Amino acid sequence: MEERTFDDDDAKLLFEVLFDIKALLAGLVDYVVGGDDDGEEEEEVDEP
Repeated sequence: MEERTFDDDDAKLLFEVLFDIKALLAGLVDYVVGGDDDGEEEEEVDEP
């Protein structure tokens, strides 16, 4: 079986896919680390 060679178009596509995966993972990490950040501030309740 012959080894596949990559041309410039394959390399560009690979970098685009890897960049998209990196952006997706960064978004997931921000979501997990950020926790329950839905844009609303929670009010603290002082209990007696």
